[in-house]
Amino acid sequence: MPKKKPLFLLVLFSVTFFIFSAKDTENSRIARRYLDKAIEYLSSGSTYRDALKFCNLAIKHDPGLAEAYYRRAEIKMGLTGSSGIMEDYNKAISLKPDYVWAYYDRAYLKIQDKDYNGALDDYGKCIELNPDFFRAYKKRGLLRLQLKKTGEAIEDFTRVILLKPDSKSGYYFRGMALFKSGNYQPALKDFDMTLKLDKWDHMAKYYRGLIHFHFKDYKAAIKDLDHVEIHLGDKEKANVIYIRGMAKVHMKFPRSACRELEKAAKLGHKEAIIAVKKYCTKK
Repeated sequence: MPKKKPLFLLVLFSVTFFIFSAKDTENSRIARRYLDKAIEYLSSGSTYRDALKFCNLAIKHDPGLAEAYYRRAEIKMGLTGSSGIMEDYNKAISLKPDYVWAYYDRAYLKIQDKDYNGALDDYGKCIELNPDFFRAYKKRGLLRLQLKKTGEAIEDFTRVILLKPDSKSGYYFRGMALFKSGNYQPALKDFDMTLKLDKWDHMAKYYRGLIHFHFKDYKAAIKDLDHVEIHLGDKEKANVIYIRGMAKVHMKFPRSACRELEKAAKLGHKEAIIAVKKYCTKK
């Protein structure tokens, strides 16, 4: 009789393991259904709180479901005053260390918290896991541009263009980085390409007009900057009118130039105020 005890224990263990495994499998199925419901609610335009409820239920049934934490973090981002967002992204990544989208979205949250180095690390992890993830290159490029790391930003935007040759934003932002670093000729080519892809991109016209003015191509500068100010903010608007006025000064159109310069001066443009005194005040 004693010899049969190990066999009995083995059978008992096997049956117990089977029962718990079956229960875990069933809980995983239920969790997946709740998570699908949460995603469905979001897609249909239902409230974030309804979607959050189903995410919570998914996590309750399967605490190891990485996507449930990721989706819950997404939902909380849309709810004012929500807490635990970073914790959810961290949990999703701890459960699934190759979760590219979790790193990508966590980087955005870190930028909001001014943890710029942490955000750069997360974008870098995205790229390490998926070298063709052009969105991560673009976001990292924008952050690098913000941090005045223009050389590195140019590299990222170049990668965006290589991966997505029809990316208008890739050309535009690389043009911006080149412009800020004083590389006007290649910046001009990028703004040309931006406008080839979208002729109504007013910011690209604005910067291209500034470059034309820098190269003393005043006619081209005026053409780019004509009426573009109505689409820009106050600071850029005053500068457009000032540059247009100065282009007309150089082209020997004094009356039209002074109208532009006086308009820019009224908007508080300091250089325009000086220019009005120099070119438009009767001696």
